[in-house]
Amino acid sequence: MTDDLNFTELPPMQPQSTLNRVQYIEDTDVSIGEWVGTMLLMCIPLVNVIMLFIWAFDSSAKLSKSNWAKASLIFGGISIFVGIFCAILFGSLFSSLLGSSGLPSSFY
Repeated sequence: MTDDLNFTELPPMQPQSTLNRVQYIEDTDVSIGEWVGTMLLMCIPLVNVIMLFIWAFDSSAKLSKSNWAKASLIFGGISIFVGIFCAILFGSLFSSLLGSSGLPSSFY
């Protein structure tokens, strides 16, 4: 019964690239001049945050700049959280030191 079935051998699978040609052309390296311009933009207050969000979530941005912008936003968020935590910690420590120092209450 299995004699009438025609089993043919399949040709070996060719490895396929995960990047198509269009994406590869768009994701070329960022030049030194572009990085210098990027660093200059990061020196301008408020513009730097706006540009980080644009580069991080814009689909037309180059992949390396997009990843750098996402990492910068993550580290910025962590820095803000740590800064707020330290301000609360040292503020409460300072407040408790003033409260137990015997100073009149009008000083704090």
